[in-house]
Parts: sequence; C-alpha cells; structure tokens
Amino acid sequence: MANVNFLDKAIAHVKQAADEDTNENYREAFRLYSLSLEYFLAALKYERNEKRKATIRAKTVEYMERAEQIKRILDEQEENRTEGTAGGAASRKKGEGDDEDSKKSLTTIATYNGKCQFLGQSNRSCQTSC
Repeated sequence: MANVNFLDKAIAHVKQAADEDTNENYREAFRLYSLSLEYFLAALKYERNEKRKATIRAKTVEYMERAEQIKRILDEQEENRTEGTAGGAASRKKGEGDDEDSKKSLTTIATYNGKCQFLGQSNRSCQTSC
C-alpha cells in the first residue's frame, strides 16, 4: 500500500511540473520533475507487478529525459545571462544560477538504491535493473 502513496505523489508532482513546463517556468518545472522522479523510483522499488513496473519505468525515463532537456535550457539561459553581463554573478537575482540543489537532487536520482543511473553529466542511459 505504501507504493500507492509514492505513485500518487509522483503523479501529483509530475502534473504540476507539466503545468510549469507549459507556462515556461522551467526552473520550477525542473524542480518538480526531479522530485517526481524520486517518488517514481521509490514506487518502482516497492512495486511487485511486473507490468506496472514496466509502465512506471517507462514514465520515469520519459520524465527524466524532459528534466534533462529543461536542464539544458536552464544552462543555456544562464550562459546567455552571464555572457551579457560583466562579472556575471553581480546581475543575478537571489537564487538564480544556483543550481546546487538541483544537481544534488539529480545526483540522488542517479544513485538511488545503488542501481539506477538516470542522470549525470554525460550519462543519458537508464539501466533496466531498476
């Protein structure tokens, strides 16, 4: 029954992420996709039904890929912002350009349970042993 809670939370977060993505609020969409991935991975861990596991795994990969795309968009925006200003950091608003929390979140996803490697600097593959 705990799996249902993980899956419900994952779905709720991914719906919010999709809304933010549609509104082009990429920083928040990225955060929510990352959070949803953590819940999807937890749901995978406890799911016993192989058919449901395959579905959850496929959705996890889909949302992970979108999170990676958004991360590239954010990186490009940050690069453009710092190229256009002298010193770069001086023109940033509080919290902008500070992706440490996002990186930690994705690193957590990448090493969750020691089995999955979803995201990384150059890693774009999902091991099927999740």
